[in-house]
Amino acid sequence: MSFIGNKKIVSLLEQSRAQKRLAQAYLFAGPERVGKRTLAERFALELITGKDFAALSENEITQARFDLLSLSPEEVEKRGVTKEKAISVEQVREAIGALATYPYAGLRKVLVVDGADKLRREAQNALLKTLEEPNSTSTIILVANDRQSLLPTIRSRCRHINFSLVSTKELQLLGTEFSEAIPLSLGRPGLAISLAQNKKALTETREWSEQMKQLEGQSVTERMRLSERLSKNVPKAIEQLKFLLWQVHERSTDVTSLALAGKIAATIQTLETTNANARLAIDALLLDL
Repeated sequence: MSFIGNKKIVSLLEQSRAQKRLAQAYLFAGPERVGKRTLAERFALELITGKDFAALSENEITQARFDLLSLSPEEVEKRGVTKEKAISVEQVREAIGALATYPYAGLRKVLVVDGADKLRREAQNALLKTLEEPNSTSTIILVANDRQSLLPTIRSRCRHINFSLVSTKELQLLGTEFSEAIPLSLGRPGLAISLAQNKKALTETREWSEQMKQLEGQSVTERMRLSERLSKNVPKAIEQLKFLLWQVHERSTDVTSLALAGKIAATIQTLETTNANARLAIDALLLDL
């Protein structure tokens, strides 16, 4: 499957590689689920092998992955509640140590940090030294939804690659088997693909969308039941609240909608970055919607 959307970025990266005008560090930033991580990994494999991704054999990709380092947040479960655990400073230091060694078989080593905007301050500072003193056989690609969460000193040392949402016309290039998922994807090919491949998730997303439309008429008891269900799986709740946020952004830009978007975004941030009681945070949001 070819890369869907953001063709200018694909072309820019192809040209920079062909002309050998490469940066030591990149920041792939923009909306969620538009393909930032996918393109980062493809670009990384091209940097490692010196070949176009489409021309790589399975064996070449397997070999290249020895020189591809990846970091991303992981999900952990505690007392029946699943949460996303931020990348630790120890993980960053370990990855930097591996990045400093000579490539195993490729032209260079590449570190892809997915969820870079969720790195804590100490982890960002550990990464900063490598960005300040890069070596000639390594490249770092940071993947972030919110560039402003990164330290200014990190942002200033990266070449910025800015992603955007994808048009419905471009999404339709995925094929007719994605026709049910595309309207629910809100310009995000990654979401369209995952929904099309998981019928349960597709049904749940459609039901969630309808449920949110009916929320205004629901009683306090119904809202509390919904909050109880959501708070049992925090990463899932964050996903659903983000989908609601994307719907609000797409639907309108009036003052009321912007205020609503702010409340949803604040709740998501609370769930993602603090140890606050998830049930109380979601209770407060649903009672306020």
